[in-house]
Amino acid sequence: MTSKTILVIEDEEMLVRYLSRALEKAGFTVFSASSAAEGMQLAEEHGPDLILLDILLPGNGGEDLLAQLQRGEKTKDIPVAVVTNLTDSATRDKCFALGCADFIVKADYRLDQLVEKIASLLEAHAK
Repeated sequence: MTSKTILVIEDEEMLVRYLSRALEKAGFTVFSASSAAEGMQLAEEHGPDLILLDILLPGNGGEDLLAQLQRGEKTKDIPVAVVTNLTDSATRDKCFALGCADFIVKADYRLDQLVEKIASLLEAHAK
């Protein structure tokens, strides 16, 4: 069985480092991008099994990228979990309307719990 691939699109470098390490330790292959443009490029190139997307990104925001991913021929079938510190219901509702598979508030999870959540999302959306 090949390792599941995860694309982390997040501009907070420390979080990317911790999350990538934890996911790799759990057996996943991880790519990361710090901007929407880089994230879109990597998503098209690698076709990951799951994308973890922060909504607050420099330049074009995460919401724009989520919509772009859902429209992209190569990316429309990749599940996207929004991982953010935004807790308002308007943002959450908009992300689900744009097609996200899950909405995860960073502050609600310890790192190990987040890895478990991601693993269960991958199982639920197995290709």
